[in-house]
Amino acid sequence: MSLQSKVLKYLKSQSETWAIKVEVANERGCPDILCCCKGVFFGIEIKEGKKDKLSGPQTEQLKRIKAAGGRTIVVRNMDDIKGRG
Repeated sequence: MSLQSKVLKYLKSQSETWAIKVEVANERGCPDILCCCKGVFFGIEIKEGKKDKLSGPQTEQLKRIKAAGGRTIVVRNMDDIKGRG
């Protein structure tokens, strides 16, 4: 199971949490997972491997989410996501 699938499964198991995997977006850099947890919106970018870096469009989208009052997380392992809810 991919890290993205594990993260999505974990998020969906949490109470008061809504989460979806973004399959197709009309803007480059949209986060992999969109989530709302206890009234807080999160843009979650999944990065597997040490060499997997954020692209320019991904960085810009995460900045836009923060500017709009949301939160962002870059997840490289399950420890990055657990305990944030």
